[in-house]
Amino acid sequence: VVFDITFADQRENDGRLREAIARNPNVVLAATMRIETESDEHAPTDLHGLTWDVPSGLPSYSWSAIQLPLASFTQPAPGYADIGVVTVQADRDGVLRRFPLFHRIDGQVIPSLPLAAHFSGVPHPPVRAIPGNSIQVDPFNWSTDNESAVHLFYPSNPNSVLSIPFSRIAMAVLGSPNQELSPAMIRGKTVFIGSTAIFADRVHTPVGEISGLYLLAITHQLLAQNLVLTPPRWY
Repeated sequence: VVFDITFADQRENDGRLREAIARNPNVVLAATMRIETESDEHAPTDLHGLTWDVPSGLPSYSWSAIQLPLASFTQPAPGYADIGVVTVQADRDGVLRRFPLFHRIDGQVIPSLPLAAHFSGVPHPPVRAIPGNSIQVDPFNWSTDNESAVHLFYPSNPNSVLSIPFSRIAMAVLGSPNQELSPAMIRGKTVFIGSTAIFADRVHTPVGEISGLYLLAITHQLLAQNLVLTPPRWY
């Protein structure tokens, strides 16, 4: 279960969420990266078991600050939720064509949220740089550019990822007639949870404007099926 929500502020029912995370060691929460530090708490020097061990020469996006979820959701690691970065940067024309796999802060490396979702609830996998711009993250092998980003092959079918609106889930929870949800819809699947209705969380892509949540789910799916673009098909 992957949340495209940065749980950085305390809320009344945080304790119940923390208990649910502790019972289910397959949860990934969002972290965001920043260029400048807004406060000291956003730029930790020790990420307490949340980082991945990658080769020192592996290229990655570097940042000076990070916004983490509340420590009560991720500590003690690795028994609680893992984290993944949702921050992306569009190309100069404002179109997002590639997605970074890794982000670096103070020499420590955090995976992107779609990548972290593949390994939720299991030990962090070994990472190896392959000559010729490829990265092997056991058991996957992806073509990457010189910043360890994959170039995305956006599907033309908008229904390639099943989406369920919150209103539909709410009706099922409330027991509305004929609104039951079959457990088979989500059993064995990775579920992304986040907002699709906020205009600010929209991304310009070669196939049109999509929500940030849909982008994360699509990237996760492309990584799973190794459908990322390879040279000379980039751009």
